[in-house]
Amino acid sequence: MAQKQALVVVQAYPPLLKNAGGVAKRYFSLCRALIDGLGWKVTLLTPVNVTVSGEADVDRWLAEGSLVHKAARGVRLNSVDGVVVVLDLFSFVNTCRLLSAFFFDQGKLYSEGRLSLSSSRFDIVFLDDVPWRWSLLLLARAAGVPSVMTSHTDGSKLESYKAYPALRLIWQAHVRSAHLATVHASVSNVFAEQMRSDYSIPVDATWPPILWAAAFRAHPDQIAAAAAEQRSAWLAALREQGMASAPTAVLLFAGRWSSEKRIHLLLDIVPDGAALVIVGDGTSDYSAQIARAGETRPQVLPLRKMLNGDELRVAYAAADLFCSASNFETLGNTLIEAWCSGTPCAVQPEQGHREFVVDGVNSWFVNYDEPTQAKEALTRIVGGGLHPTALARRLPQLTAIGERLRASDFAQECDRALILPALAVREKQRARGALVDGAIRALALYVWLLSWVLMRLATRLIFATMSNPTFEILGKLGGAVEASKQTIAAASGTAAASAPPAPVSPGSDYASHFRGVHGNPWIEKVPGVRRRRKESAEASEKQQ
Repeated sequence: MAQKQALVVVQAYPPLLKNAGGVAKRYFSLCRALIDGLGWKVTLLTPVNVTVSGEADVDRWLAEGSLVHKAARGVRLNSVDGVVVVLDLFSFVNTCRLLSAFFFDQGKLYSEGRLSLSSSRFDIVFLDDVPWRWSLLLLARAAGVPSVMTSHTDGSKLESYKAYPALRLIWQAHVRSAHLATVHASVSNVFAEQMRSDYSIPVDATWPPILWAAAFRAHPDQIAAAAAEQRSAWLAALREQGMASAPTAVLLFAGRWSSEKRIHLLLDIVPDGAALVIVGDGTSDYSAQIARAGETRPQVLPLRKMLNGDELRVAYAAADLFCSASNFETLGNTLIEAWCSGTPCAVQPEQGHREFVVDGVNSWFVNYDEPTQAKEALTRIVGGGLHPTALARRLPQLTAIGERLRASDFAQECDRALILPALAVREKQRARGALVDGAIRALALYVWLLSWVLMRLATRLIFATMSNPTFEILGKLGGAVEASKQTIAAASGTAAASAPPAPVSPGSDYASHFRGVHGNPWIEKVPGVRRRRKESAEASEKQQ
C-alpha cells in the first residue's frame, strides 16, 4: 500500500511562538501524529523557517524525508496586536506550489522536466487561519482533496477587529469559509458551539487535547528535582528584587504577552505574602508594559522568554498555582500543560477555559473582572493549602485528569476525530458519480481562477497603500523567524523594552514587488506609499 501523504498549509509553526504559540504547537503536534504515529509523509507549506525550529523531531523528519518543507511567500502584518507573519495565498510563488501539489505529476516535472497533469498525490490537506482561506478550499475541492480546516481564533476579541473596520468584513468572510471545508474543526466543544451560535456555520469536529512536547508525558515525580531548582532560582530573584520574605505560594502565568490575555489583571491581586511569576514574550507594546511590572511590585517577577517544552514543563511543576485572566482562549493549552505537571489552575470562567475545568473538582474558576473578589478568591485558594495532601482533598479529580492527559494517544484520537471523517466525506462525494463530482470540481476551479485574479489585484493594492495596519511582503521564501529579544534577567526581573521592528527590514522584497509604483506621480500621493518610501530612505541612511 502506498504511503499516505498530507499537505499542511499553515502560517504558524515553530519557531514562531510569540504571536501564535498555541497554533504553532498544535501543527507541530499534528506533524508528529501523522509521521510518527500514523506513518504518513507530510509536506509543509509555510512562510516559517522550520529548519531553525529548535525541535529535534523536526530536524529528524527533514533529514529522513518524512517532512518536506515547501518554502512559502509570507507577508508581515504590523497592527495594534503586534507583529504576525501570514501566508499570501495570492502570491505567484505560493499559487504555483499549490497548483503543482494538486494537479501536476511532480515526479515527471523533476525527472523529465515537463509538466504532466495528474490526480493529486495528497490524501488530505490541513490548514489553519490563513487569510482568505476560502480560496485554498476552492482549489482543494477542484483537485478532489478533502480538507480539514480549523478555526483557532476568535477574531472579534482582537484589538485589530475594533481598530480597523475593514477587517470586520474580512473576518465575516473568513469564518463563513467553513461552508467550503470538507471538515471544519474547532479546538474545543465550547468554541464550536460559540461559532455555531454567533455565525451559523457548521463545525464538524473537535481536536483532541494536544501534548506538544514529550516532557509533558513525564510523571511529576520525575521533574521534582528540576522543579525545586527552578523554584529556588525564582525565590532568589524575588529576594534580589526586594521581596522581604519567602512567598507563601508561587503563582504562575505562562504564554503570550498580549492585551487579550489580560495579564495586567493579575498584577495587583496577588494574595498577601504570595508571589507571581510571569514567563513568555510578545511583539506588541503591551509586552513592554508587562516586562516592567516588577519595577514597582517586588512580588511580581516577569521573565521575558518563550520557554521550550522542557523549560515550560519544569516551570509549571515549580509553581503552586497556574493563573489566567484571559477571556480569549478557544481552548487554553496552558491548562492541559499545567495539569500534566500536577499543578492546579485558577482561571477566568469564559470561552475555552470551560472545556475541561470543573470548579472545585479539578481546578478553580476566578472572575478576574472583579479585582477585589478575585483577590479574595485567590487568598482562599492559597490559604486552603496547595501541597499534594491538601490538593487531593480539595480537588479530587486533579490527579486523574493529569494522568488521563499524559496517557492519551493523540495520533489515534486525531485520526478518529479529524482524518477519517474527512476521508469519509470525500468517498460520499465520489459516490455521486464521475459526472456530478467532476462538474462540481470544474465549477470550483472556475470560481477559484476568477476570484484569484480579482483578489490578486485587490491584495496588491492593499499591501501597497494601506498605512494602518501595515503590510510588508517578505523576500526570503519560508524564512520567517522571530526577532531575538532581550530576555529579562532572572536576577533583576527587568529589561529594556524591545525596539519595534523596522517598517521595511533587511530581506524585505517590498521594492521588487512594487517597483512599478515608484515614480508614478499619482500613486505616490497615497499615504501608505509615501510613508513607506520615507521610512525606507531613512533606514538606508542609517545603514550607511
